Formats: sequence, structure tokens, C-alpha cells
Amino acid sequence: MKLALISLLQNNSEGNGPIGLHSLFDDKIVDHQIRLAKSFGAEKILLLSDNMPGALLQHVDMLQQNGDDIQIVRNGKDIAEIAGDEGDMLFLGDGILPSGDMSGVLAGNPSEMILVTENSDRFAAFERVDLEHRWLGVALLKTSRLREMQEIPDDWDFGSALLRTAVQAECHREVISESDVENGQLFALDDAGAIENYVTFQLRDQSGTPRNFVERFATWPLAMWTTRKLEAVPNSGQYLGIATILLGFFAAITAWFEWAIPALCLLIAGQVVMKQLEAMELMSVGRHRGADLGRLGLVAVPAVLLILTVRLSDPNALVPNSVIILALMLNLVVLKLLPKWPRFDVLRPDLALILIIILAGAVFGQIFSGIYAGLTLGSAFLAGWAISKSAKP
Repeated sequence: MKLALISLLQNNSEGNGPIGLHSLFDDKIVDHQIRLAKSFGAEKILLLSDNMPGALLQHVDMLQQNGDDIQIVRNGKDIAEIAGDEGDMLFLGDGILPSGDMSGVLAGNPSEMILVTENSDRFAAFERVDLEHRWLGVALLKTSRLREMQEIPDDWDFGSALLRTAVQAECHREVISESDVENGQLFALDDAGAIENYVTFQLRDQSGTPRNFVERFATWPLAMWTTRKLEAVPNSGQYLGIATILLGFFAAITAWFEWAIPALCLLIAGQVVMKQLEAMELMSVGRHRGADLGRLGLVAVPAVLLILTVRLSDPNALVPNSVIILALMLNLVVLKLLPKWPRFDVLRPDLALILIIILAGAVFGQIFSGIYAGLTLGSAFLAGWAISKSAKP
């Protein structure tokens, strides 16, 4: 059996609970550690806590209700009784979070090992192994090693005892260079500054989604900046998801009263909030509840445009204009599914850009000209992409 042991022994710098229970959007640090442990293949998760605070008990109860096999242990004896003698164990220290690349190293290494780095002043917070290395708080050991630790006194540091056991057994040392640590191979989320660095690293554009000039220089940077500010706000994602729905609702009301410019501004604001939810989803464990709510708000866009079409069109132009709106929505769906076109993705139309074009038309009293311009831009991009692909041998 593969086992994961995650330490929750150290309190955070504010002294209000274990480091692992620090909020990270709608999750906790320990949730990200659990996700890493599952990618390693852990079938059971043990959380090491000597005092079992109420917040930890509540969080574990929630995880167990979600179907996770998680248990709290207090000392080496408890761990040894659960682990048995045959199996592998991944140990993660307080707030230690390796990247996805490191999880591949751990999963692909059948031997016992510890992650270490150079013994430099920059890593003074990590425990020193010898004159050459410092331990990064990650170990992969056979569960039989725990038998040697079940009698250690309760006032001993379990991580240090585990390290000494691994060193005495001459386990393999996987050296992570200082540059790799700086490039996000491993984070020690033990204070507010370290958490901010982790958030900044994670919010880099890692989604692989092609982004046009509006996203690159406006909506996405704004979303990342706002997301950092919301990092410590509990349930912020759900609030933003609800805000997206409300913005769509009020946009529909203003559209019914033929206030095209306010309605379009509300829709554009909803798109900015959606980018914030997209940034949060990069940070979340599993499916993000706020993003699910935000996607419901997307229904408001075609609804509002159709309401404006009905309210503002001449009777003879109602059907053609409605067909144009539907064609525009279909056009945007195809553009969303289109593969990358690196040289021209900066011009790829998306919903926010099309709404800005329609808003520009509405400002000059020509909302339908803006709609036609948006459809023309999207169709031209699709045609250019098709021609470029057909021209290749």
C-alpha cells in the first residue's frame, strides 16, 4: 500500500493554527499537499498533528465526507500501527509543496530517497543533513522504517527523527539545485511572503489558452492582480461566481429598457470577473465551485444580445438581426475550440473583445454595425486560419 504522511505540527507565523491550514482561496495548503500525494499514488493519507485543533478536525471530517481516506495521527506509534511493514510512504513537511514535475520524480523512483539541496544561507530554514546538503522536507521511504520510530519521545521533532532514520539507512539523496527551487520546483509555504510567491508563480499564464491583445494587456493582468488581493478571503470564488450571475441579470434588465450601453458594460464587467475565476481555478484543488457559477453567467450574453435585438430592431430587420446574433455566438464557440495559431493569436476574437466592439458601435448609435463588425472579424480569423492550414503540405 502507498501511504502519504503530511505534517501539521508547526503553527504559522501568526500563531493561529498549523501552517497547512492556511487558506489558499477556497482551499487549504494541506489540500494541495493531498492532491500531490494522490498523484504519487497514495491510497491513504495520514495527517500528523500532536494536538488536533478543532479546525483540523472539521476539515478532515469534510474531506472524509467527500470520500477521501484520511486519518489524523498523533505520534510515531500511531503511524506504525496503521502503515504496516510492507508499502511505500511519502512524507511532506509542514507547508512543503513540490511542483508537478517533482511528483513525477517521486512516483518514478522505486528506491528510498530524500530531496535535498545545497547547504547555503538561502536555505537556512531547512534542516541541515551535513556540510553539503539541507533537507527539503520530502522523503520517500519504506513503511517498515516507521517501526524504528514508534518509540521516539513525543517532544521530539518527527521530521528530524525521520530524516536521521533515512540518513542512517543511506537512502538516495535526490539533489534539487538552487535554481530549480527558485524556478518553482518546490515551495515552503511557511509565511505570508512565501505564500505570495507561490500564488504569483501559479498565476503565471500556465493554462496554454491562446490570448488576444485585450486579455494579455488588460483583463488577464487585472484578474491576476485582483486574485492576489482575494487570496485570504474565504469563499471569494463563490462570491465572484454569484457576482457574474447578478451582472448578467442586471444586464438583461437594462437591455429590456433599451439601455444598450449600460447593458454591454455590465456584460464586459462579467467577463472580467470570469477571468478572475479562471485565475482562481488554476489555484484550486479539483473543480472550482465559483467557476461553475460563473459559467452559468455566460448564458446572459446571448440572452442580453437577443433582448437588445428585439427591442432595438425595426420589425423588418428583426429576423435577420437575430440570425446574425446566433451566427456570432456560433462563431465564438468555434473560435474557442480552434487550435493555437501562434503568429495571430494576439488577434483572435473572444467574447470580451467582441463585446467591446459592440459597445463601441453602441456609443456611436450603431449597435448593429458593431455586431456585424464582430461577426466579420471572427469570420475573417476563421477563414485566415483555414487558408493557412490548407496551404501547408
